[in-house]
Amino acid sequence: MGKDVPQFMTDNVIAQLSALRCESGLFYLRLIKFLPDGGKITPLYRNLSVQDIVDRLSYLRWKNSDGFNINVCPQGNRFSMIDDLTTERIDWMEASGYEPCVVVETSVGNYQAWLNHGRTLSDDEASDFAKQLTALCEGDHGAAGRNHSGRLAGFSNRKESRRLPDGRFFFTKLRLAKDRAFSNAAALVCTPSPLVQPSTARNSHESVRPGKSLLSIEWFHSRDRYRDCNGNPDLSRADAGYATYALSHGVSRSEIVREILKRDMTAKKGRPAAQKKYAEHTVDSAIVLLRKLGK
Repeated sequence: MGKDVPQFMTDNVIAQLSALRCESGLFYLRLIKFLPDGGKITPLYRNLSVQDIVDRLSYLRWKNSDGFNINVCPQGNRFSMIDDLTTERIDWMEASGYEPCVVVETSVGNYQAWLNHGRTLSDDEASDFAKQLTALCEGDHGAAGRNHSGRLAGFSNRKESRRLPDGRFFFTKLRLAKDRAFSNAAALVCTPSPLVQPSTARNSHESVRPGKSLLSIEWFHSRDRYRDCNGNPDLSRADAGYATYALSHGVSRSEIVREILKRDMTAKKGRPAAQKKYAEHTVDSAIVLLRKLGK
């Protein structure tokens, strides 16, 4: 290990990887560099132990300074990673039997959480549960899948959209590392049915959180996750988030369109007909997404 690596960084990396250790004890490292032309460079390193990664921290710091994001994933199918979570969702997961074993803050107020299933799943199970858990915990559907990598704590987030207002890059922080499976893991792994499938939820009015009222569109508008890098609300993203959530909880297309149209969008969307077209397009895009997840 190089002398330029702070001890606290080494300690955090070891803590994160120890909480994500699978039977083999091996990991993937994926480095991702986004290019100005929209492309990206993604070298992948396989079969690395915790010590192998610790021994490469100097190299990884150098690559990070050269614009690469540093991502890690345990080999095998023992864990699911859920991206783009808020503190409120993390709190709900802790209180509802979906306790993360690892939480990493990847930008201000934005988190990735890893859940330990308690055993190694088949490839099909792993893909299915990653999608279901992401829908349940309201994470980023685009990051839901088997062997999806997450940030290694201590390295800067090199996404331009995540730059801080002063121009610096945010350094990812390890917020939780515990060697534990989530409380509901045994039941869910044995019988996937307790999780509401997006494809069937649209045809029922069951909530995945029995006994609790549905979240309002105003709740989504107020969330930090739907803000740009300057802290300004991005209500179009919030509308899309609400539409996906409401559809998966049985709310009809027409009801969601009405909710979106409650706010005055004249300044940005123009005439009422254009506003209605925007609202319908937002809901239809969410329907397409949920159909894909339900396959």
